[in-house]
Amino acid sequence: MTRAWLLPIVVALAGCPNNPGPSDGGLNPPQLWLAPNGSELFVRLVPVEPPEF
Repeated sequence: MTRAWLLPIVVALAGCPNNPGPSDGGLNPPQLWLAPNGSELFVRLVPVEPPEF
């Protein structure tokens, strides 16, 4: 029972968002698009809408 105060602190810290750092390029884009990646079988995620086919 002496550690009962620890649970609310752990839950509060687990819900905090992480701060974007220089290693991840800043914030994530709000929307990702699937774009062809050299073949019709392979796609990649891109932050801008690719041209239509």
